[in-house]
Amino acid sequence: MPDLPPGYVLRERVVAQLDAAVRAPLTLVTAPAGWGKTAALVAWARTARIGDEMPVVRWVTSHSPDGADVPGRLRGALSSGDAKGDSYADDLPRVVDALERPHIVVVDDVREISDETALSELEALVRHGMGRLHLVLSCRRDPALPLYRWRVNGSLTEVRTSDLSLTIAETAQLLAAHDVTLPGSTLYELHSMTEGWPAGVRLAAMAMRGHPEPERVLDDGGPYSTAVGDYLTGEVIETLPADTRRLLFDTAVATRLNAGLVEAITGRDDGARVLAELKGSNAFLTRNAGPGGWYRFHPLFARTLHSELLRRNPERVAELHRRAAAWHATYGIPAEAMRHALLAEDWPGAVETLERHWPDIVGGVRYDRPHEAAPNAPAGDEHTDPRLALAFAAERLRVGDLEGTRDFLRRSHRAADEVPTATTTGTTASGGATAPGTTPPGGGAAPGSGHGPAGAKAAVNGPIGAPASGNGPASGPASGPASAPASAPASAPASGNGPIGGSGPVGMGNVPGVMSRSGPQNGPAHYGPGGQNGPATQHVAGTPGTSHGPSQQHSQQHSQQHSQQHSQQHSQQNGSAAAAMPATGGATAVMTAPAPAGAQAVPSGQSSAGQQAKEQVRVSPRMVAGLAAAEARLAGDPRRTLAVLAELNRPDEQNDEVRALSMLDEGEARLRLGELAAAGTPLHGALVLAQRTGMAQAQVCAAAQLSVLEAARGRLRASARLGRQALVTADRFGITDATDLGWVRMALAGVYGEWDRIAEADRLLDEGLDLAAGDPDLLVAIATVRARLRHGAGRLAAALEVLHTARRELGGATLAPSVERALALTEAELRISGGDLGAARRLVATGGDPDVYPGWAACVDAAAALVEGKAAAAASTAQQYATPSVDTSLTWTVHAAILTALAGRALGDRNRVLRGLEVALDIAEEESFRRPFLVGGHPVRDLLANFAPLLPVYHPLAAELAAGSSPLAGGGRGADGSLVEPLTERELTVLRYLQGTMSNLEIASTLYVSVNTVKTHVKNIYRKLHAGRRREAVERARELRLL
Repeated sequence: MPDLPPGYVLRERVVAQLDAAVRAPLTLVTAPAGWGKTAALVAWARTARIGDEMPVVRWVTSHSPDGADVPGRLRGALSSGDAKGDSYADDLPRVVDALERPHIVVVDDVREISDETALSELEALVRHGMGRLHLVLSCRRDPALPLYRWRVNGSLTEVRTSDLSLTIAETAQLLAAHDVTLPGSTLYELHSMTEGWPAGVRLAAMAMRGHPEPERVLDDGGPYSTAVGDYLTGEVIETLPADTRRLLFDTAVATRLNAGLVEAITGRDDGARVLAELKGSNAFLTRNAGPGGWYRFHPLFARTLHSELLRRNPERVAELHRRAAAWHATYGIPAEAMRHALLAEDWPGAVETLERHWPDIVGGVRYDRPHEAAPNAPAGDEHTDPRLALAFAAERLRVGDLEGTRDFLRRSHRAADEVPTATTTGTTASGGATAPGTTPPGGGAAPGSGHGPAGAKAAVNGPIGAPASGNGPASGPASGPASAPASAPASAPASGNGPIGGSGPVGMGNVPGVMSRSGPQNGPAHYGPGGQNGPATQHVAGTPGTSHGPSQQHSQQHSQQHSQQHSQQHSQQNGSAAAAMPATGGATAVMTAPAPAGAQAVPSGQSSAGQQAKEQVRVSPRMVAGLAAAEARLAGDPRRTLAVLAELNRPDEQNDEVRALSMLDEGEARLRLGELAAAGTPLHGALVLAQRTGMAQAQVCAAAQLSVLEAARGRLRASARLGRQALVTADRFGITDATDLGWVRMALAGVYGEWDRIAEADRLLDEGLDLAAGDPDLLVAIATVRARLRHGAGRLAAALEVLHTARRELGGATLAPSVERALALTEAELRISGGDLGAARRLVATGGDPDVYPGWAACVDAAAALVEGKAAAAASTAQQYATPSVDTSLTWTVHAAILTALAGRALGDRNRVLRGLEVALDIAEEESFRRPFLVGGHPVRDLLANFAPLLPVYHPLAAELAAGSSPLAGGGRGADGSLVEPLTERELTVLRYLQGTMSNLEIASTLYVSVNTVKTHVKNIYRKLHAGRRREAVERARELRLL
């Protein structure tokens, strides 16, 4: 048996999973290289048991590439302990029958089992070994065994990559074993980067040990990247066939993949099969849940692939990005289309994509990748085009690079100031100005030219380096908006990766790479973000062949009419003539700037940027305002976001996309300010408009923020529904690691916490942390939810530590008012539980904006008054929020109603008790609240048991909670099953003070009783809890959920 590696962290959950697996004859441990399969099995095998017996453990390592030596080695291990023997004549079932004691045999490092004899003998062994032999296969990919059958009949248990991945806590433990301690944000960044890959964490620990700035180790291009790259290249990449390696390198330009995108980038026609095979081989590729058919590489594997592509074949990179840009443009993912166009140095394409779709790009999701390599900004005259600088600003905005965003916004402003203004006679469909008779920026086909997306599709799927054809002369490449040169022969059929909704022209004119946003289209789609299958063939416009949908002539006419109509409509909305940009930012600015590089000469009658030293360019103030609002949002400044929206909200120039962006920005800003009532209308409006206009990323953002809003308002079911909607939409479009999804998971964790589904809530918080490293608001929001979960479980010290850690990590960061207030009120709740009422009141009074969450603050004040024995004050404070209203969160209505009932009991007011209980139970049953009753401990359960039966309507929930069926409602049950004598109300009050550092005299002063009375209560508490001292009594009370 191998030795454990130095610094190995024992993971009890994995050991427990393997312990439970011995009930089946076979355990399959499958994960990619470096996932700790061998170490986990060694740690488990040392203490493994089968039933009550200590089994014989044998270790076998396969050295055959096809697994042919496995049966012989098993015979040797089972017969004499000699794992090298392979000449035993007996078949394996007979060997198993001869065993006197139960055996566990671990077959480690099985890279492949394809030998037919080995497969048949292993199958017979699994059928025959029940009870006497437990076989463990450790593989990098599933062997060709009938696993599907064994899953059904219970013969198989599986341990997969997700089971072996390190949690955030285990990552910290492994680092500590190497004498490395990281601040929380860097720890979360490392966990997000490695996704719990043990080898990646171990390599990071070794690189960080003794390093003066360990957080810098994670930067790309350093020793850590080199070590990871060497490992993955040797263990994974070089073991693959040459054609598979080429496919991996080509697709490394994309952050996520589906079948259509793979085909578009590589020119293959078997994208679905290839992705499924790669996933099956555990090549660090995972399939996202949801309907989109999206896959993604492990972050470190993706980084290694891209580095290898740049090293081995740098001349292919730009062309691969062009193909990816064209595909994303076709399928309505404009931010990715623009990013790939910039990486391909297709400046006209990037500018046009931004101009046409800036509301979706600017209002789209954000990623925490500020250190991601930026596209290379052009040198020279191209920098004088302010639109290109805005495109770079939008790209930096998307990856969360605040300084980069500001830098390019400044460049755009300087460029706009340096060029003279002029007036044009027309606008493109997107509002960008063109001179009379010119093509739109980027060389898109003019209406009626016949060069529509069918030609672009052939270009996308054609081989790199083929002769160009399509828009522009045959001798030069076509420069479409984020599209590849039309490199396939005109007669070649496209692969069918057409726009969603049909094989006809893309909805916004015959401009390759422009997203369809309106109107039904003919024919099914193929491998779009929704995963639909489309036509098998599609021919280039004007060529013979079968067409799916309208005829080619009709298709061209439709494209011409649609383009002209859209241009006219947009001109009416924005004004057909542009004027110079005034200082106030009112009218549209038209500027003259040198032509972007890469534009080609075109025949007479057309105009191109490359033909002129200067061309007229137009920068929309609304687009600039949209970027400015997004920059304020990224900076965490909701008040500045609202101030900037005035320019974006010009009613004479708005369309649905701009309105959606404006509403999204306003709703999110008001949510961060804690203005819950004012945030709902704009966020709901943004979601409706985003769905109507097909703004995929804005849909994700709007649904995510609505989920957060509804969770804060206590509408738990609505929050869960909207959160799931955001996740499904994100999955459909392959958006997996955006920080917006961290907010969704935080909101869902809060909902699950209120539902008393603690394990699910903790899992969601860990997933949210992986997306939160660059967002202090999200980090703190997650900390407050986790602290409340810990508090509900009776772990007060752990809850306080969570909040203290969050405060330490903040540094000088400024929090949004809603987050700052939630942090203060959460800590105030914990201080009350610890008996420190003074600190609790100070936090309520000075912790953030007092106008934010007034219902929550009132509940904290009422709870403090109740602990002090001031029941009348508690009742008065809580009563004003104990009735449901549109302005009060249902969460705090439930809490206020329970506090009112508790105060009523202390005052002997039976009617007040019944009113409070009825309100709390009505809301709880509608929204499935559990936590408010469970954290109330024994007093609340006593209320439910004694007063709920007196209510006019029977509430099943009351009986369930009073009986303590919830895991948190253990009440008076101790290790022996019960608390012999319950604590009185006054004893429970004194017990809460015992958690803190107050003396008996101080407690007596606070409660306005004599010190001898307090001593009597303390004596009774110790007796009833079987405790000998203060700390023991508090710990025992927490075990019993009395605190």
